[in-house]
Formats: sequence, C-alpha cells, structure tokens
Amino acid sequence: MYLGSLTIDCWQDAGSKTDVVSDPSWEDIESAIRKLDGNVHTIVGLQGEGEAHLIVGGGSCGRYLVYATFDNVHFSTLSTGQAAQSKVLLYVGGQVGDYADNLIVDMAGALSAARIFAESGELDSALPWHVK
Repeated sequence: MYLGSLTIDCWQDAGSKTDVVSDPSWEDIESAIRKLDGNVHTIVGLQGEGEAHLIVGGGSCGRYLVYATFDNVHFSTLSTGQAAQSKVLLYVGGQVGDYADNLIVDMAGALSAARIFAESGELDSALPWHVK
C-alpha cells in the first residue's frame, strides 16, 4: 500500500476531532469512506508521500467530492465527465461548499479513485478528472 496515513473527521457540537490511522489497509479506507454522512463525518484524507494526498468529502445523499494533489499547487477533481448544469451544496470539512454538479460523484467513483491512489499513488486513469 502506497499510503502513509488515513484521516477522518468527526464533528460534534461546534468542534471536530480527527482520527488518524497509520499504514491503513484497504478495508480501513473503504470503511472510512462509507462512514461519510455529510454531517458527523465529512472528510477522509489519504496521505501519500510528501505533499501528495487525496480527499473524499461529503457523503450526504450519496454525493461525494474527490480531489487529489501531488504538490499542493495543481489539483485534480474527479468529475462525472459531463458539463456542469447546476450547483450543489455539500458539507465538506466542517463547512458548506457550493460545487458544480459535474464534480459530485457517487460512492463507486469515490471508492475507485481512492483505491487506485491508495495502492499506487496515482490517479485512476479510467475516471474523468478536472485538472486545475
């Protein structure tokens, strides 16, 4: 496994705590992503080497935002591959964000992106990514 650690937030009242799992297994990662509910658990971080990381956020109503960076300068966001039609409000990392609907993916897409990143430190080339 490529990853060094896995983080997941836990919001209670007005604050949060972060649980960290060192050298996570795929089962740890999948379980953390499946816990995302857009309320108590809103973000899962997969930390690779150096600045490399992949974030899966959201979770309410089966909607997820997934992005990755290798240098904290250039970011790739998982996409549906379609043009944006509207905006979606999604609670990620303790705050509501207004995201283009084509950047909101389902559980299958989030898990696929996370698995490839966790195993190889790369983006899943079979999925559409929006690069900034």
